[in-house]
Amino acid sequence: MIYRTALSVANAIDSHYKGSREIHFSKVKQGLIKPCFFVRVISTSWKRQISDFFLINQRLEVRFIPKSEDEYEEEIMETEYNLMQILEELPFISKVNDNTGEVEAYDGLIRGSNISAVDNDGELIFIVEYKFRVYIEHEKDLMETLTVDAKPKLGRQK
Repeated sequence: MIYRTALSVANAIDSHYKGSREIHFSKVKQGLIKPCFFVRVISTSWKRQISDFFLINQRLEVRFIPKSEDEYEEEIMETEYNLMQILEELPFISKVNDNTGEVEAYDGLIRGSNISAVDNDGELIFIVEYKFRVYIEHEKDLMETLTVDAKPKLGRQK
């Protein structure tokens, strides 16, 4: 589930920019092509609710590195506005093909909350939270049927 949330965010960004920006999930040591995005899950918390319901809260960071280091203000402001629109509500990926990495199915929409952005030395750092209420199904241990082959004890009759 954690990976699918990050993948849903990356997929929404990629769909908006039509593949014109690279999106990474880990650090790039060499050959970074700008402009690009980095998506990572900062924190995840699980809180038990009633019975087998859980409240899952995931905070994600989307880091944007602009193309130009000198005149980046306009590009960062435009990207910040776009990310606010893109990440507020997006389709949640429910199934991905393990071999090709292609999205096979979506399962509704997820809504971002507590959205914030900050310009940090020419990079846009965008934070968004997604909250899920999840029901965990457990296998029910059914008791085996107990058959009793007994007859009542008859007492003496007087």
